[in-house]
Amino acid sequence: MRKLSVAIEIHLYSEGQLHDDQIERRRQGYGLYSPGFYKRLLSYHNKTIEVQFDNNISLGEFEDLVHRTIWANYDGTLLEPMTMYFITSKARFSIDDPDLCFCDALDTFLDPESTGTINVGIYVCEDAGSYDTEGKLNFYFHSNEEGKHNEPHVHVYYDGEHNNEPISIRTGEVLTKNPKMPKKYQKQAKQYILKHQNELLQYWNTNTKGLKVDIDHLLGASNI
Repeated sequence: MRKLSVAIEIHLYSEGQLHDDQIERRRQGYGLYSPGFYKRLLSYHNKTIEVQFDNNISLGEFEDLVHRTIWANYDGTLLEPMTMYFITSKARFSIDDPDLCFCDALDTFLDPESTGTINVGIYVCEDAGSYDTEGKLNFYFHSNEEGKHNEPHVHVYYDGEHNNEPISIRTGEVLTKNPKMPKKYQKQAKQYILKHQNELLQYWNTNTKGLKVDIDHLLGASNI
């Protein structure tokens, strides 16, 4: 087994710009995501953790190891968009192929002098509209909704930033009459939406403009 010290730094960004000046405000519970999320994640800001792993660990498995350490016993649902980078004095590296051997990258790029310490940055996207990704699907909310749909919905982009369909959070069905989204993506989007229905509705109530939906009534939990 190999041992490694991982120095962690947390960064916040939105609209392509860093907003680390908001970290202290996030510690106080103000932000796009839940206070519990910020409290746990920021407790590791500028802290070092110790990890152990074998020589065959992949880049993806190492990333999972770091996340498991940070989020151990966390009782919330992690849907917040986060990206982990390896940071050196000369460059910042993201994981392109999670199956590649971590130790090869460690010895060649991340810690060529064998100091036993690497730096990792976790970047949290705070764009109000961006919610989550699932495969090729990007789930997005419009903060100032101007459409004619009279129920809570999420816009699902399925080919980059160009084409999207509004999909009901209540039913998981596309709200347009003649959707262009391929059937396989409609099915994938519906499964995701129904699985994360309560979280999506809470996000709708927090981040979209207009009336607040009664979630219990919408989902049939209350007949009042």
